[in-house]
Amino acid sequence: MASKSQISVGRPLMWGGIAVLTTAVAAGAWFLKSGGIESGVKAAEKAAASSVKKHIAPELTSAEVDAPMSEGASADLQRVVESRVLDERTATVRIWTPSGFLVYSSTGERTGTRGGSIQGIRVATTGAGNTTSTVPSSEGGVLDIYTPLRVGADREAVAAVEVVESYAPIVAAAGQPWSLVQSVAGGLAAISVLMLVVSFAFLRAGRFGKHESMGFARSGSGREDDEKLRPTLAA
Repeated sequence: MASKSQISVGRPLMWGGIAVLTTAVAAGAWFLKSGGIESGVKAAEKAAASSVKKHIAPELTSAEVDAPMSEGASADLQRVVESRVLDERTATVRIWTPSGFLVYSSTGERTGTRGGSIQGIRVATTGAGNTTSTVPSSEGGVLDIYTPLRVGADREAVAAVEVVESYAPIVAAAGQPWSLVQSVAGGLAAISVLMLVVSFAFLRAGRFGKHESMGFARSGSGREDDEKLRPTLAA
């Protein structure tokens, strides 16, 4: 009876192997998804830097971004930003001075105030500047990209352009099909661990039952008594 129970739940070694395999698959899927997200963020940074260089930089001069932009200059830039930069993913564009003052906002925020990411602005405006971003803690957040603004013949950055993009499309693109693989493999790994525990329990129960049955085996003296008693009963 113990052997039938053991066969029905499988051998511990088999479930252990399945648990290790499915855990490895789930970890691999997570790694590939993480790598896809990182690649997606880098692609978004590159696209933002290219968009600023192509569409925003030609419309500005160094003097226009030294202080809050005039209404006329801001309106002219707004038309360019709305028609060529903003889309279903890009929600906001801001321009910051190296000291962290807001000189332009596509959402009409009050300019002349200090804000933004100190680290992002510093990286974007130091020397020639570099593009960097702040990744949100949740998939529903926004990706904050800071890229240098170089105008005219200047090779050094004169300001930092903040481009705010939706983070969810990057996660969604990176998760296909690894999110599903990770979920399925993780579920199978959990089931395998459970079955491993169950199979060990059945195995121990089977061995215990076998030892108990051996304890009830009749001794040799008992069989001799039966032989002696049989003629008496026959008479």
